[in-house]
Amino acid sequence: MEFKNINVNEKSQYVSFMSPTLKNKKGHTRQMTKSIKNISKEDIEKVLSDTDELLNNYSSHGNDFQSFVQATQGFHPKAIEWAFEKTEFMNLYNQESVIRSIENKINTLGSDGQYIYPATLLIGASGSGKTTFIKQLIGSEKTNFPATMQSNTTIGSMIAVIKNESNNLTACAKLINKSALKDRLEQAYIQIVKEILRKEKDTRDILYDNITIFDDKKVKLQYIVSKKDFGNEQLIDSVVKECGAIWIEFLKNTDDLSFKVSEKFIDNSSNEFYIALDEFIQDRIVDSDVINSILSIICEKVQKIICDFYEYLKEKENIEFSIEIVDEKKIISFNSETIIEYPKMLTLVIKYTNGDLPNESLKQFFFESLEYLSSANESNREKTLFPLIEHIRIQGNFMPSWKTSIESENYIIIDSEGIGHDITNQSVSMQMREIMSKSNLITVIQNGSEQMQTAFAETLKTLIYNGWIDKSRFCFNRMEMFDAKAHASAESKILFIKSNIKNALKQIVVSEEEEEQKIVCSREKIFEDFINDQSCYFEYLNQHFEKDANAKPFFVPFDKMDSWNQIKATNNQEIKKILQKDYVITFTNELFNSVENIEKYLKEVIKKKEKFSVEDLKFKNLNPKYRADIFSAKLCWINNSFLNTFFQRIDGSAWQTVKAFNVRMAGNWGNREWGCLQPESIFIDLANKSIMDYLLNPVNINEINKNHHIEFIGIVQQFVSDIISSYSNDKSVNKIAERSIYLGLLEECWKPGKEMKGTGSTYQRKKLIKDKLATKFLVDYNKQQANFLYPEIQELVFDNPFAKALSATYR
Repeated sequence: MEFKNINVNEKSQYVSFMSPTLKNKKGHTRQMTKSIKNISKEDIEKVLSDTDELLNNYSSHGNDFQSFVQATQGFHPKAIEWAFEKTEFMNLYNQESVIRSIENKINTLGSDGQYIYPATLLIGASGSGKTTFIKQLIGSEKTNFPATMQSNTTIGSMIAVIKNESNNLTACAKLINKSALKDRLEQAYIQIVKEILRKEKDTRDILYDNITIFDDKKVKLQYIVSKKDFGNEQLIDSVVKECGAIWIEFLKNTDDLSFKVSEKFIDNSSNEFYIALDEFIQDRIVDSDVINSILSIICEKVQKIICDFYEYLKEKENIEFSIEIVDEKKIISFNSETIIEYPKMLTLVIKYTNGDLPNESLKQFFFESLEYLSSANESNREKTLFPLIEHIRIQGNFMPSWKTSIESENYIIIDSEGIGHDITNQSVSMQMREIMSKSNLITVIQNGSEQMQTAFAETLKTLIYNGWIDKSRFCFNRMEMFDAKAHASAESKILFIKSNIKNALKQIVVSEEEEEQKIVCSREKIFEDFINDQSCYFEYLNQHFEKDANAKPFFVPFDKMDSWNQIKATNNQEIKKILQKDYVITFTNELFNSVENIEKYLKEVIKKKEKFSVEDLKFKNLNPKYRADIFSAKLCWINNSFLNTFFQRIDGSAWQTVKAFNVRMAGNWGNREWGCLQPESIFIDLANKSIMDYLLNPVNINEINKNHHIEFIGIVQQFVSDIISSYSNDKSVNKIAERSIYLGLLEECWKPGKEMKGTGSTYQRKKLIKDKLATKFLVDYNKQQANFLYPEIQELVFDNPFAKALSATYR
């Protein structure tokens, strides 16, 4: 059998072909050699013919991620592996396979894409106490699971599926993809090269500092490796030689630069020089021996941590457990003899050998064992995997440790990064937007004892502008941390919080005064009352709660827990009564009773919420009247604001960010956004805000306000949430953004931009993106140019059951 693109050596049983994407160190196309010894006779012909076909038509199958996924359905898996080896699509496909595997292990979504149980999403700024609150909900407050950093920032995301009839306790952890980890090491290596060329520090210190201390809080590799791991002399020599070779080669390629480069590294200081050098290093460190050596060190340490994890589990009596690892090539049932390459996913299942439901003792052991996966500097574990954990999901009969009865309903708790974590990046990501849309409850966690900063106002703005405020609940914690002199009474503390809420809404009003949109402005009292009505208060959430014989809650400070446990163990009631006075602390005020408030909150979580429909409208035929010219102006504002916002972000972005973003847009990755470059999210935020403003302000608003002001606001909020922002609506703003920005510019912007390489490519890529977006979104009304957004958004806003039920008119 003859092939166009592959050579078959039947005697040695291998095939060779030229990779369509991979390059060698000199930048030439790399020849790939693959063994066919272990491929069955039945499969060999299909593997070879499929590989040849994929290579022959690579531009079609590798055109974008969806084309690649289609190829995986029709071609042999081995052919896919060979043809797409180490490509972005293969990496993404492997990651999505892991996500599907986690969903198979711990199911959260039904066939309709919605959560199978009532789901609550917890959001809050860094250090607000979100993880502390989750610990109380699942009963892990005595342990260091889930992980937080020194800054009290949650690392990664977590989902807890409360499944009360389950005999097993299960955890699934997704690790950072190996190629993604390598990408981060490559970015660190760019800085390593420059520091070694400066010769200001010891090489080992330079390596360790840059490898372990990323700007990204998720990748603190000092919890996996130590400085002594970089003491290998051969590694040090390799680093120095490789950095020197890169510098010499760079000097040979400076003729086309618009500035002069000095042969002595430290004599160069311009910004243009560093950009050019960074781009050059990026192109030269693909498959670097040094980076591969560092990656091997990390993989060895990961193996050691998992072995320690296994040995810890073995010590527990009367339980059965299993650890399943999905590594780069296979699924492994782990034991102390297992050797793994690098884990993509780890699953732990624990249960009692006699089949009993997990009790408090087993659940505590489960959480303690998970410290090997998701626990940071405060952990009892010497080294943990948490810097590599992207997502962890747990399932079991979890509940607050002080509860004695199991809830009859199952539910889902989602702790996810996104809104509130970074106020400089104010657009809600597409991934977070989908979660918020699907959740039946959004819980805002806030430190009540502190002045509420800009992040809280931005959170409120997001919830209001997207119509989610109606399903939001507000939990103010750390009520015990108020200054006793300034706020001696409970009433004073609550007034302080209410004042902060009012000030946060005022911040939104001030921002609206500088813009055309008026959503909160003149309605702040309505939103203020709603937030206050949906608020609850907590104190001492960082302690362990119990209940006395009369079911009255109390807590014991953690620093006295050992003594308290001894007291509980004694049978002498007189001694118990005397000693309990020194240990038992009750809540300062009934309003702040965390135990009772958590019980009330959980009832809200499991409450069935029916989808709002036209039939639920109590006030039909309100006849709001809207003007077409105002609608046109709103759309024009969306166009201009979108361009201004995105252009500011891309102008201020480093070349690595722009390149990574462009790659994701060109390949239609599952998440096309990267860093602050979120064009679709920016567009959706602006469009939702503009539509909300337009609908809340019909020309006859004064007439409507006389009788149905509050009800009308609620209807519009629900309308924006269920119609405009809904992920289940194919005509929603989300879909308009996808069609306009991604699909509409794919061939003329994102794909050509991806192919730009070398010195100066950053400027060229930015210019291409800005020019194409401007051509599409700028509207010249002097030339009677039509706004391409008009037909789709007009249909979305007025051709729907809500608008018809209200008898809305549009002229």
